[in-house]
Amino acid sequence: MERAIEFILKSQANAEARQDRTDIQLAENARQLAETDKKVAECNDRLSHFVEVVTRTFERQDEINRGQAEMDRRLAENIRGQAENIREQSESIRELRETVSQLAETAREQGKSIRELRESIREQAAAQSRTDERLNALINIVERHISEGGHGQAP
Repeated sequence: MERAIEFILKSQANAEARQDRTDIQLAENARQLAETDKKVAECNDRLSHFVEVVTRTFERQDEINRGQAEMDRRLAENIRGQAENIREQSESIRELRETVSQLAETAREQGKSIRELRESIREQAAAQSRTDERLNALINIVERHISEGGHGQAP
């Protein structure tokens, strides 16, 4: 009987230790998920800013193109100046496209990380559920053993 109680106490301690480790892992997963959410929000903010810059650049480019027809009629030198401006704007657009592409890749990676973290949390929850089921089964066995007088016989 004492061995059984000692075994149960050890099993309970082991279960509690597993529970503590699971709780720590879940807290870490939650922290990582919050950190990832923050990074995704930052990426979204940057992406919004770059979209605004690209939009302004395209709008400015459109203004330049409309005005260039008038300048073509006026001065050849102004045309050369505008052509240089267009090249600079094109370079800015190329750089922005590269940046947007890099941000999109980062967003995909963050999305993947979030999915992995969510899966990890689901796995932890499932493992916790299995631990709880096994612990409940053990408790039932111990209670049945105790109620039967410790020898498996009815009192």
